[in-house]
Amino acid sequence: MKRAAIYLRVSTTRQADGELSLPDQKRQCLAFVAQQGFEPAAEFVDAGASATDDKRPSFQRMIDEATSAKRPFDVIVVHSFSRFFRDSYGSEFYRRKLEKAGVGIVSITQPVTDDPSGQLIRQVVSVFDEYQSRENAKHVSRAMIENAKQGFWNGARPPYGYRTKIAEMRGDKAKKVLEINPDEAETVRLIFKLYTYGSGEAGPLGVKAVCNYLNERGRTYGNDRKFSVQMISKTLNRRTYIGEHVFNRTCSRTRMVKSQSEWIKVPVPSIIEPALFDTAQARLARNNPKFTPPRVVNSPTLLTGIAKCGKCGSLMRLRTGKSGRYRYYACSAKADAGKTACTGTSVPMPKLDNAVISELEHRIFQPERLTEMLQGLTQRNAGLTATIEVDLKLLRSEKRELDKRLDNLYDAIETGTMKADQRFVDRIDGLKSALEAQKRKIRTKEQALQSTGFSITPKSVDVFASAMRERLHGKNPQFRKAYVHHFIQEIVVEKDRATLKGSKLAIMAAASLKDQSKMVPTFEQEWCTGKDSNPRPPDS
Repeated sequence: MKRAAIYLRVSTTRQADGELSLPDQKRQCLAFVAQQGFEPAAEFVDAGASATDDKRPSFQRMIDEATSAKRPFDVIVVHSFSRFFRDSYGSEFYRRKLEKAGVGIVSITQPVTDDPSGQLIRQVVSVFDEYQSRENAKHVSRAMIENAKQGFWNGARPPYGYRTKIAEMRGDKAKKVLEINPDEAETVRLIFKLYTYGSGEAGPLGVKAVCNYLNERGRTYGNDRKFSVQMISKTLNRRTYIGEHVFNRTCSRTRMVKSQSEWIKVPVPSIIEPALFDTAQARLARNNPKFTPPRVVNSPTLLTGIAKCGKCGSLMRLRTGKSGRYRYYACSAKADAGKTACTGTSVPMPKLDNAVISELEHRIFQPERLTEMLQGLTQRNAGLTATIEVDLKLLRSEKRELDKRLDNLYDAIETGTMKADQRFVDRIDGLKSALEAQKRKIRTKEQALQSTGFSITPKSVDVFASAMRERLHGKNPQFRKAYVHHFIQEIVVEKDRATLKGSKLAIMAAASLKDQSKMVPTFEQEWCTGKDSNPRPPDS
């Protein structure tokens, strides 16, 4: 008596289309086994798995057992060959592997013989299954793209910080959109603030430190999972949090990034202000091990990673003399390869450190200078606000037109001018869908408008300046370094001068914090390039 294993599989997309369920497959396969006089030996089930590849746990376990020395069964029974594989190459590869082990494959709905004509029929069926699978995938992909273009969510798990809600019903199908999950959104904001500003007790935290901070305080996500470095990094890089969610960015099979022309932007409510997000991105890029070695990022030396040789552009690093009594910033190229690589100079570390701190304290953190920078930022924001207001005016006008068209259709029904047939109902559904999409666009613009608001007061500027001067003279070297690196991206060191280059900070975010004693800087735009650079001799 032959021993039979039954293999059952459904994919989530097929189930959505009403395909044969697992219980039905099992019932029919067991009935076939009994009819053929086989002995039931094993059962393997893959729920929600595609048959276009072999990345199926139960499938792999079945193949391993079938080709093992014990060989616990002689035949594998499936409802149809498409349950086994939907790729002709994969189907033939595993069929031959099983055949060498003396294990056959039987379809209860597609019986074929073992002679050459039967093998030909099986291969034709396999090719057709592959073709049908690809056609179905194209149709599903097209439908999902259209759904995303209309602003709806396509059913994947929402990003952390969001949840889904039903926006409308189309027949018995619910159309969903993302909304903010207040509890999770609070943690998302905390992650960005810890990484960019710090906890108020120290400077900005690294990714791992943010992870530890959350876990030590009992914060979890998902099904009570602890935060991981990967989760924090993914959160900090996700543009969804500034209202820019992208669908169809990568290929689901190869995970390769598609051309931007194929991306679909889905409007979602924003959790993080763009200025804060951009600041986090700048710090992530600056601390990336591909560009800045970890020893430089973690070094307590104040200017490592940003001080560069004015002759060759190489980073300057710490050198010591007289058994460590003297410390210098020296060109790394010259230190590694000698004067043939660069003739750059060495600069006493205390002099350059003090010069940079003094420059920040007396030139940048003076209330007059801060006010000047803030006014430039508010002027830029005023232009951005005007642009958003124009967009809002147009969107609201279009919304009023949609409302009017929808009201006209309702009036036509009430007065009996038009009959509410299926075509008429479809027109109403289409207008309602367009109206909801328009409302979402308006909400997104309104949120963007709120984030541009900022007011300057002498008190807030003075408090911010005092707080920053205090932090620059703190005793914690990592703390001081974090703040200096916030403001300065590069220091070009020459024999008789050092030029500071950086970015204007998003002081708006810092000045608007509730606890102004903990205000911290964030980058916004360049503040010392060209004629506005601030040269200062290191030894002055």
